[in-house]
Parts: sequence; structure tokens; C-alpha cells
Amino acid sequence: ATTVDEKCFGEGGSIQLSNIGGIQEVDYQYVLNTGSQTLSGNITATAALLNPEITGLAPGVYDLILRQTGSTLSCESNVTSGLVIDGPNTPLVIADPTI
Repeated sequence: ATTVDEKCFGEGGSIQLSNIGGIQEVDYQYVLNTGSQTLSGNITATAALLNPEITGLAPGVYDLILRQTGSTLSCESNVTSGLVIDGPNTPLVIADPTI
């Protein structure tokens, strides 16, 4: 997994997954944990082949778990921990709008 930092405040960064392998034709569930917040979503088996990207992530440090739950065997992998997304701390502000 690789990260893309947030460029503008509030825009969100992303995590791109690659080389996902598992049971063919079974969808995936991801879980992102920041310590204070847990986010989850689904990735179809077809999308998993195309290096899917999880977008709109606030700056922080993420742990990623990937699961395949649609088969008789529920497989889980702690893909990686410590994925860092950096970004600006404050929005862009124009102090004197007159020119």
C-alpha cells in the first residue's frame, strides 16, 4: 500500500492498494484504524485487480486490515500499519482581501 498526502486543507489524501491476491471472485472489506477512528468499506473482486484507491482520508497514521468474507473461509490480513498521510494543518486564508 502507498499513500498520497492531502494537498489542500480538507481535500483528503488517499491510500492505494496493489498486488491484492486472494480467492477469485470474492469481494474484500477494508478496515482503516487511526487509533481514534475506524473507517471501513468494500472493494469488489474486479476492482481489486485494478489497484484500488481509498480516498478522502484526513491526515493521520493508519493501520490497514483487508478481509475476504464472502467465502466459506473468512481470510484476514493485517496489510500494513503506520501508513502516514500528511497535510496542511489550516486552510488557506487571505488576511487582506483588498489589492
